[in-house]
Amino acid sequence: MASVSLFVSFVLSHLVLLHSAEEEGKRENPYCRSFQCGKLGDISFPFTEIPPSFPPPFCSSLQVECDETHPMIHLPLGDPWSERRYEVINISYTTTTQRIRLRDHSLLEYLETGKCENLDHFAFPSSPIISFKLTTPNRTLFKCNHPLDITFPGFKNIPCREHNIYYYSPSNEASQKFSPECPTIQLPGNEISQEDEPNLIAEFDLELHLPLQGLNITAEFDLEVHILDVCSSCYIRGGLCELDNRGKFIVPLQRKV
Repeated sequence: MASVSLFVSFVLSHLVLLHSAEEEGKRENPYCRSFQCGKLGDISFPFTEIPPSFPPPFCSSLQVECDETHPMIHLPLGDPWSERRYEVINISYTTTTQRIRLRDHSLLEYLETGKCENLDHFAFPSSPIISFKLTTPNRTLFKCNHPLDITFPGFKNIPCREHNIYYYSPSNEASQKFSPECPTIQLPGNEISQEDEPNLIAEFDLELHLPLQGLNITAEFDLEVHILDVCSSCYIRGGLCELDNRGKFIVPLQRKV
């Protein structure tokens, strides 16, 4: 009888420990609390609400303005004072990856108004604890001043006020070498075939006078967001992943149990 009681006691103790561990896993990180963000619903790490609804430190460098209709994210560009704002269309999750669909309002304006002279290279985000992967195809352009008389086999050009925008067809991506006097511009774009490209250029150039749209450049694009394993583990344990002024990881803040 004593052995039965001991066995029952062991089982109950084991169940209590399992329940405690499960509740611990569900407990919200005090530094990275989830928050309601308009049409995006509840979001959390690695995103931080601005202005924050709870005291600093910030959970991460992916700060979001939660407007009801047009939530905006601030993506870092490599230093503490440099960032770019994009509208967040959607956030999706898998077991290992987070993907955000964004809209670049500046690029959208250029496409809708034909302001090709203002085109600039896509500013790719940069962070020491987060890596980004652009999953939308790239479109490579070369922006040359008009006085330059350039002829490169396989390349076509679009007049753009004081510049010529040169590009190559999707099937000619091996020909990426161009004049060093012409800055390279890489922008998100949609896949188009070499057969369809001339028709698109002619349609937009002659009828709408918006030749950039003929290149099938898009102002919406997808980014995959990957958090360093050490930071993900720290977050799960209730800590906060931080770097010192030399970019080295420091002992993370930990929640007291």
